Amino acid sequence: MDGRNWSKRWRGSEGTGETNKKSRIANGEDSNLITAHPITEMLCSSGTSAGEPKLIPSIAEDLDRRTFLYNLIMPIMNQHVPGLDEGKAMYLYFVKAEMSTPIGLPARTVLTSYYKSAHFKHRPHDPFNDFTSPDAAILCYDSDQSMYCQLLAGLIHRQRVLRLGAVFASPSSRHHLPRAPLA
Repeated sequence: MDGRNWSKRWRGSEGTGETNKKSRIANGEDSNLITAHPITEMLCSSGTSAGEPKLIPSIAEDLDRRTFLYNLIMPIMNQHVPGLDEGKAMYLYFVKAEMSTPIGLPARTVLTSYYKSAHFKHRPHDPFNDFTSPDAAILCYDSDQSMYCQLLAGLIHRQRVLRLGAVFASPSSRHHLPRAPLA
């Protein structure tokens, strides 16, 4: 996203005081307006306000906390649904295009932030999250190519797939097979 769109989105005279602070940080002011830690990225909400996603400032420790909590999900679920550490997981994961603030802070969705991080790229083997899809397919910005590769990888590993899912239905709902005409 170029500077013109940012200035249009982040006019200081609009919005609440918090929006003004976020705008000032996105445009280069020190992050001590709202935190003692440096802001490393702006996270985009999945919902919108007046058609525009909300941006949430994030610090490095936020990603550490999100990763820690994410890694607790499957072991806790395994206490109630045994066997989740067996077989492969065919999850459809997608990244979205990133933007940059005028000072170069990345602005991206929470999931894109996680998938592009060292936490995801250099994660140790985890039997609860043994994915069918290679990381390159997940990190592909072309959602059609990503979907194709992830489905192909799922077919290749189909004998071992025990879990299937997607974080959001929207990417999978955009990719549908043609329907036969009704008689």
